[in-house]
Amino acid sequence: MKATLPTIESMKLVAEKDRIDFLPKMLQNRPSLIMLFESIVFKNAHQLCKEYDGGSWEFVELENGAFFIYPDFDGVKQCSCDTNLAEGQLDARVLGIICTMVSLNHLVWMLHEKDLKSAQIANRLYFQLQDWVYCDETGNAIRAVSDDTTASNFTKAVYRFLD
Repeated sequence: MKATLPTIESMKLVAEKDRIDFLPKMLQNRPSLIMLFESIVFKNAHQLCKEYDGGSWEFVELENGAFFIYPDFDGVKQCSCDTNLAEGQLDARVLGIICTMVSLNHLVWMLHEKDLKSAQIANRLYFQLQDWVYCDETGNAIRAVSDDTTASNFTKAVYRFLD
């Protein structure tokens, strides 16, 4: 399966000058949450994509308050998930959405007894991103071009890798 994210108007790429403040803004200036998120998302990228070897990441803000980050690479890379045996070729944005969702979910479970406020922040962001992926403009765009296998494979890939 080859999955690329269709162009969606509600996606706003964060400008270079605003990047330093972006994660603190999204994660409510909680330094431990920011460091944990970055560490977990980069680890997830490497686990899902053996070809991923680091580099810069882009930040995307969504109009519903959610965000995702993705590695800056062109084309698609072969990805696989050892826990549910999902595999496919993903573009950077799809890989980033999956890594962001998995990382936010991981933070919820990791922090729910130690730092409830941080867990609640991660939980809210997880469900906002999930709503955007499955229900909002993204879902409508995918349904509008349902005969385009690339666009429909976006939803399938996200489901498969998060199942």
